[in-house]
Amino acid sequence: MIIIDEAHRVGGATYQKLMSYFKPSFMLGMSATPERMDGYNVFEAFNYHVAYEIRLHDALKENMLVPFHYYGIKDLMINGQLIDDHTELKSLVSEDRVNHLIRQINLHEVRDIKRKGLIFVSRINEAIELNRIFNEMGRIYNLKSEVVSGSDDTEKKRKTSFSKFKVIKAERSTITSRWMF
Repeated sequence: MIIIDEAHRVGGATYQKLMSYFKPSFMLGMSATPERMDGYNVFEAFNYHVAYEIRLHDALKENMLVPFHYYGIKDLMINGQLIDDHTELKSLVSEDRVNHLIRQINLHEVRDIKRKGLIFVSRINEAIELNRIFNEMGRIYNLKSEVVSGSDDTEKKRKTSFSKFKVIKAERSTITSRWMF
C-alpha cells in the first residue's frame, strides 16, 4: 500500500513518475482540495476510492475548522513574463511581485482588525526570501513574517514559529510556508 498526501498534486510530472513506477495493491490519496484547475481527475488516479469526504462548508458548520477567509492571488505578468510556480527565484521575489503581493494584502485588509495570514509558496527558498523582504518592508507596512516549512529540523521549531505568530502585535502578520505538514 502507498499513501500519498497532497494528492491533488498527482497530475504533476513528478507524481506521475512515482505513480507509474510503483505498482502497489492499493494506493490511497489524501487531499483537502482534489479538484484541479487544469481538469486532471484526481479521483480517477485512485480508482474513485473515497475513504472519507467532507466539503469545506460542512467542515466549518461541524466546527472542524476555524473560520477563515481565503484569497487566491492570480499569477502576475511582468514584462511579458508570467510569474508563477515555475519562474526562477529572482522573479518570484522581485520588487514588482512583492509590491503586487502587498497590494493584494492591502486590498483584502479589514481596517481596525488585527489580521493574520498564511501564504503558501512553491519553494522553501522563496519562502525564506519573501520572509526577509516582508520583515524589511514591515517597518513601512506594519507587517511581520515568519517562515515555517516541512524541512524544519523539529516540530518544536514549527510550534515556536506558530506561537510567535499568535502573539505578534503588528496589525498584519504573515507566515510564509512551503509544504508545512
